[in-house]
Amino acid sequence: MDKNKEPMFSSFLWRYMERMLAQIVSFLVSIVLARILLPKEYGVVALVLIFISLANVLVSSGFGDALIQKKNVEDLDYSTLFYCSLALSIVLYCLIYICSPFLSVVLGETILVPVIRVMALKIPLSSVATIQHAYVSKHMLFRKFFFATLIGTVISGIVGIILAYSGYGVWALVYQYLLNSVIDVIVLLAILEWKPRLIFSFVVAKSLIGNAVKYTLSSLVNNAYGQIYNFFIGKLYSVEQLAYYNRGNQFPALVVSNVDIAFANVMFPTLSNVNDSDREMKRLCRNALKISAYCIFPLILGMFVVSSDLIRVLLTDKWIEAVYYLRIGCCVNIFQPIQTINWQILKAKGKSGLCLKLEIVKKLIGMSTLVISIPYGVKIIALSCLINTMISTYINMIFGSKMIGYSVMEQLKDVSKTFLCSVLMGAIVFLLGEIEIPAVFSLLLQVIAGVVVYIAFSIWSKNDSFFMILKRLKQLVRGT
Repeated sequence: MDKNKEPMFSSFLWRYMERMLAQIVSFLVSIVLARILLPKEYGVVALVLIFISLANVLVSSGFGDALIQKKNVEDLDYSTLFYCSLALSIVLYCLIYICSPFLSVVLGETILVPVIRVMALKIPLSSVATIQHAYVSKHMLFRKFFFATLIGTVISGIVGIILAYSGYGVWALVYQYLLNSVIDVIVLLAILEWKPRLIFSFVVAKSLIGNAVKYTLSSLVNNAYGQIYNFFIGKLYSVEQLAYYNRGNQFPALVVSNVDIAFANVMFPTLSNVNDSDREMKRLCRNALKISAYCIFPLILGMFVVSSDLIRVLLTDKWIEAVYYLRIGCCVNIFQPIQTINWQILKAKGKSGLCLKLEIVKKLIGMSTLVISIPYGVKIIALSCLINTMISTYINMIFGSKMIGYSVMEQLKDVSKTFLCSVLMGAIVFLLGEIEIPAVFSLLLQVIAGVVVYIAFSIWSKNDSFFMILKRLKQLVRGT
């Protein structure tokens, strides 16, 4: 075992702290930028990200997952996939650069040509970052990753705000987006032991790429499906409506990603190392699901309740149309803990082919509901996303549960007490919101009361998730 390797809970805590602080900084920056910039400028960037995100999936998702899933990984494996990923990223960048005028015409925004070409520089950066992130996950070096992410987020955020105040408009968002990735890669190159070496093996490439392609296609299907919503809203309605839709979804997505990404990054390598023991995998998954749900449920339900005041206080009334999408986003994201755990089970078991097939089935169902909802407006499109998430969650649970004997009823039972505590907390927070005081003070009162009430209900109901987290934190503080 790597002497620097951190235990699972410690790894999760560092990964969670990295996500939490990075997202807090990003969140604060986005609030400042949203107050300065117009919804249309956010909508333009959202349109460009449709293509950049898809290209990033091709050079990142599969290669990293293939390295993490393999039990014994050597420098030759890392370097081989690094060069494969880098070569693919250069080809993709050239294609996007050449096709940018056509993409601009398709999306109906002439300003997109230079924006696409600059933002596409993220693709080669992702090819480097994906191998670095795989090394971090494989060796559980999330303490180092914490500092790399924080430095990049803070510096890029400051630069983005300065540019926005200086009148750069949409380019403030573009340069902030790119600078974050540049700093992330540079810092990790400086602090990680692994560096790309001039070694390559076609045998290694062939053995790993076969699995990587399946993971990539699975992630590509999932990502493309999410971007299709943005495409149709931006194309058939307006970039302003796309901005409201994205901004509303961003709040719950940021909250969930703090916990969800941390768990996914830690659980995948952890489960991969014990994938020959269903009993041990089930034990780890039960603990992970309980802790994940305990962190996410109250945040999401609380956000749903305070959504109107949250938008008014943080973004001003010009973004008030985003409230509906924020509430739908909360309903969508509350299913994420269950989805993530079951998906990590399938990946850790090496079921890349099954993952791809399930993604295709789920997305075909989703596309059907999307097509039906398109004529009825953006709000109905958002509602169709919720329906698709519920279907997707059930499918993940069915197949994930069969792999390790962790039944659907067991999973629901494990999160039921946490869900009840969250609902009761939400009800009290809602009643407090009815008090007629300025929105800023109302929001502050609701947040403080929500935290206190949730902890009180956890103790009163003897929620084992609360006591599990408390015990682990005490052990971590004592260094045991």
